[in-house]
Order: sequence, then structure tokens, then C-alpha cells
Amino acid sequence: MLRYLVILLDADAPSFCHYPDPPKGGDRMDVETLRKAVYFAQTRDLAVDVLCSRPPGKELREELDKINHIYIGQWDLTSDSIWDITVLDTPERLANFKPNRDKNVILRLSLSQMHMLPEMLCRYSNRFLRLNVMFTDSWTMTPERAEEYRSLLESLPSLPEGVQVNIITDRATLERPNHCGAGETHLTVAPNGNFYVCPGFFADDPDHSCGSLDTGPAVPLAQLYQLDHAPLCRQCDAWQCKRCVWMNRLRTREVNTPSRGQCITAHVERNFAVPDNPTSYLDPFEIIGR
Repeated sequence: MLRYLVILLDADAPSFCHYPDPPKGGDRMDVETLRKAVYFAQTRDLAVDVLCSRPPGKELREELDKINHIYIGQWDLTSDSIWDITVLDTPERLANFKPNRDKNVILRLSLSQMHMLPEMLCRYSNRFLRLNVMFTDSWTMTPERAEEYRSLLESLPSLPEGVQVNIITDRATLERPNHCGAGETHLTVAPNGNFYVCPGFFADDPDHSCGSLDTGPAVPLAQLYQLDHAPLCRQCDAWQCKRCVWMNRLRTREVNTPSRGQCITAHVERNFAVPDNPTSYLDPFEIIGR
């Protein structure tokens, strides 16, 4: 069941997930298409996330103001204040990030940069309310590297009261899976007026849409995006894992099946957060192998 809509206002809006940043210079959604997207969300009582590469102009803002929405965009010196969720591509960006304890931040890192997290959180954890650390290449995690990640999590400093960091705090507070939900609880509408499972699917192939604002959404094999059609994930209690269907499709060619590295990453985090009840495995396939 759809709960929210991602409006990709700019084709070159920064990635806020695992998929790579798109090339610069893409189209911006026109006012008429945005009007249809807002109407679609209004008539279905959907929340709206607006993904931008730059702040919208007056006409676009007027349309967006007809519905509750949040802005997601990449940090820079000129647009820092408008974004409700700010995307950062390096930890060093936090050094110039204006402290705001109401701000949510997404930090996109590679696993080769994870060693920077302890110092970064020690120095800058007072500059945001919530930090989502997104390892864009989590599929490359290995059991050997998992030990390094486990040690790193144990070395992270205590957080200020009320501050959340997904890889530290999420699993301990969850009572059910908190997966991404692309293709099930949310869809993306691109500047061309077509629907996509998520912005990553649009970035990969704009011709591979799943409906349009004129005809309505139609996700092929929609049941495969649901947890009850994911044989491994539906039995897993690494509830903080986003179960990114874009990465699933890229690494295993099945939207409902994560790669080994994704599972290892998620289980290191899960066992760190629930130390009294660790799993005997890092990859669920190990159980099948036994």
C-alpha cells in the first residue's frame, strides 16, 4: 500500500541512497507535471518527499505548498537552509555544516571511508538530530572486513541525548522491519511524468517506467517487492536493514534477494545493537548451507 511519493523534481538531483549520483544537467519537472503529481498525492493521502538539485522557483513552490512535503537536497553554502534532509557526500562536509539540532542528515560513504566515523561523530554529533550513514558499496562487505566494522562500531563515541545515528541506534528501538519499501510503500515520479520503483531505477533506465501520472502506476510483479515474497528477509530480524531493492536487482538480479555483503553488513549492525542475543551467522545463506 502506497504511503508516500518521491517527487524527483530534477533528473540530476543527488542520490540519497545506494544508487550513484546521476550526471549533471538533467531536466527539471515542469509546473503542469508537478501539478499532476501533487494531485496524485492529495487524492491518495500520500506524504511527499521532494528530491532537488537546486531550490525550486516560485511557481513550483506554490504547487508544492498545496501539500505537506519535505525537501531533500545536497549541502552547499547557498542552499543549506532550505533542505529538511541534507545529503552529504564526504564526512568533511560536516565541518562546514551549520549546526542545527532539528536537522536530518544523510551521509553517503564507501566502506573504505568507514574508519572516519569515530572522529567525525566525536567532533560533529552535536550538529544534527539524526544521521543516516549510507554505505553505497555495502555489497562488497566480507566476513574478514566485518570484523573491522564490528570493532569500529564498538569504538564509536557516545551520542548526545536525543541524537540518532541509524547504524547505532535504529535496531535497538525497532519492533518490526524498517525496510526501504520502494515499489510497495512508495514510488517515484520523475520529471517526465512517469513512475519508477525508486530514483535509482529512473537513473538506470528512464525508459523502464511503471506507469505514468496520466495512466496511473503499474508495478510489474508487484508482489516481489513485498516482504512476504522475500524468503530470506521475511525471517530476518536485522530490522534496521533497508533491503535496498535497487541494489538487490543490481547484485543478484532479484529485487527480493539481497547480496551476501548486504546481509553481512546488516547483521554486524544487528549484533552490535542486540549483544545479548547475537545471531550465529552473518549471512542467512549460511543456515541454508548447514
